[in-house]
Amino acid sequence: MKLDQSCYSPVANSTYQHVLMEMNQDSLLASEWNKMEKMVQVFEVFASHTDVLQTGVSSLSIIILSLLNLECHLQQPRP
Repeated sequence: MKLDQSCYSPVANSTYQHVLMEMNQDSLLASEWNKMEKMVQVFEVFASHTDVLQTGVSSLSIIILSLLNLECHLQQPRP
């Protein structure tokens, strides 16, 4: 899943921020969007395993493999 940052180009960013300030709305900074993208990447793996395991026909071996896969995924360093 890719988060929409189209309004965060250098030119559009100032206009967008100005409109948000006039409306008294908070917005995310570019660094916060990057953090959100990393969080989405982590949670996507959990979502895919949840989809597989909730079918009701999961065997213990599939559950164990899913847990090991999640553990491995969480131990991988993030760029």
